[in-house]
Amino acid sequence: ANAEKGNDHVSVIHCQKAHLLVRIFLFRRFDEPSVIDKVMSNLFSEKKMQLRTLVLFAIFFEGLISFELARRIEGRVKWMAKGEVILQKMKRWSEYCAWNFENKALLLSAERKAILGDFDEAASLYTRSIQSARDHKFIHEEAIASELAGIFFYRRGFSIKSYELLMHSQRCYERWGASAVAMRVGIFIDSTFGSNFAQHETGVKDVPSGCFASNRGPTSKRKCNLENGFDFAKP
Repeated sequence: ANAEKGNDHVSVIHCQKAHLLVRIFLFRRFDEPSVIDKVMSNLFSEKKMQLRTLVLFAIFFEGLISFELARRIEGRVKWMAKGEVILQKMKRWSEYCAWNFENKALLLSAERKAILGDFDEAASLYTRSIQSARDHKFIHEEAIASELAGIFFYRRGFSIKSYELLMHSQRCYERWGASAVAMRVGIFIDSTFGSNFAQHETGVKDVPSGCFASNRGPTSKRKCNLENGFDFAKP
């Protein structure tokens, strides 16, 4: 009985840490690496840990967060190494179950290549990850891959391609039910490209900027509550 209680306690801790990792990434809270480091403890590498769906999901986010932090000067080697360990896990798991892990391995690979400066390969991997997520019906991971690809192309100076990918990401987040995350992406789109970008640069007049909900008004006039209203387990 005591052993079962102990296992239940560990499982709760795993779930709590998984939830924190997902929130850190989806709301892009990368400003406190020391806090992130505590969340990304060795619990996820324990051999006896039950690899529940949520934990597997969190390991993926652990890799994404690691590569994001590796873009910063401080601790780059440490975070790059952590990301590469998780990338290898995803590649290995994708060999046994491509349906669940192929798009994740491709996205982590894209992030790694982008950091290393292999931009052509990174661009291809982002595209393949988006397509794989779409083919395998992972709308939330299609959203994530599209957002990261959009950021990648924006950094490379491809504004129109970046805009289109970010808009697609926002639509996917909305379809997933992650309204607060979609709102965050919408605010980023508005602040980065401006409200008239679609019409002036792409020639498309009916693509709204900001959040997808015409009855909500302009993004800049709405309060954006990122703390509440989002359940990452929502289908």
